[in-house]
Amino acid sequence: MPVDDEVWAAPPFAAEILDARAIDLPDFYGKCIVARGARNQKGPIMGFVNALRSLRAVRGDIPVNVIFTFDGEEELGSMNFVGPFRQRFLDELKQADVAYYLNPSQNAKGDQVLYLGNRGIAFGELEIRGGEWGGPAKGPLFAPHDLWVDSPAWRLAQALATLKDRDGNILVEGFYDNVRPPSAEDRELLEQLKASFDEEQTKRDLGIHRFKRGRSGSELYETFLMRPNINIDGYSSGYTGAYVKTMFPDRALAKIDIRLVPDQTMDEILGKLRKHFDRHGFPEVEIKIQGCYNPSKTSLHAPITQAAIRAADLHGVKTVCWPIYYAGIPMAVFSDPPLNLPAIGFGLGRMGREHIANEYFTVEGLHLYEKFVVTFLHELARQ
Repeated sequence: MPVDDEVWAAPPFAAEILDARAIDLPDFYGKCIVARGARNQKGPIMGFVNALRSLRAVRGDIPVNVIFTFDGEEELGSMNFVGPFRQRFLDELKQADVAYYLNPSQNAKGDQVLYLGNRGIAFGELEIRGGEWGGPAKGPLFAPHDLWVDSPAWRLAQALATLKDRDGNILVEGFYDNVRPPSAEDRELLEQLKASFDEEQTKRDLGIHRFKRGRSGSELYETFLMRPNINIDGYSSGYTGAYVKTMFPDRALAKIDIRLVPDQTMDEILGKLRKHFDRHGFPEVEIKIQGCYNPSKTSLHAPITQAAIRAADLHGVKTVCWPIYYAGIPMAVFSDPPLNLPAIGFGLGRMGREHIANEYFTVEGLHLYEKFVVTFLHELARQ
């Protein structure tokens, strides 16, 4: 993950240890390892490895067999991990019983946060360039030509506006058709989460004054946790430098990400997106997907889930379960057929600020995670 245009309290690749206050965290967080990758994903990886080293040094062996899989392109869409890697090593992966994403996570109260699923994701670009359909075909023009030549910048803005209504509902035909309704287990977990939801604290944490369209966070909570989404990550066209340059751009580009939930699939949704633009008169929109994978889901009663909850209990920590994680992680590599493995992330230890400045893992949190891993592996071996 690049560090361009970010202001850090320490060099982002030096892994310096700073007081929590130096990066605007509460004093009780103590010393923090501050670096790109401290939270995502170098810190958890080394915590897990340190735990295995300790087990071997003390006990001579570890209680379960471990197969490591590393995805070096997760931020780029995991195209090789989801495709060629899985196909090549499928026989080796069939030896596994569970898949564990190294994701130590404790909330403000100190509870372990355990995510029972992960959203699928597709991200890439929507682009319109001048050509046979219309617009400048040989480069930008002078601004007045907007009066009689189709504008890629306006056309893409109009195409994007067809994707959602004012309340954020997605208008792509059939987009929600295959969304799996919340199960009874999901409903129970949702009610527990809603009961502990602190709306004002959440607004402070997010740095916002109000939730969408002035509605309450409680009203939108299930939407946030359970619904799929299409997001505009960025938009660019024409001149964006200092002052003004009156020009008529020959192209426009939007960066997007699409987040899916069970039982949607990427092939299904990308096909529907293409048909949507064509039906609404925008066949010139080019869809360039740079990475994608399906969502995943695991039961609360799966052996790995129960082992994680027991391990936290043994450390005196309560577990809060989310039906699905709001982020996209390619756990479908393991949970999709033919492997069908329970695949989740969890752990003890405080860390945060992935993808932004002053990413951190608390020193105390790293030590706690290493201890938790030892406990968890023994609990898993008992299954």
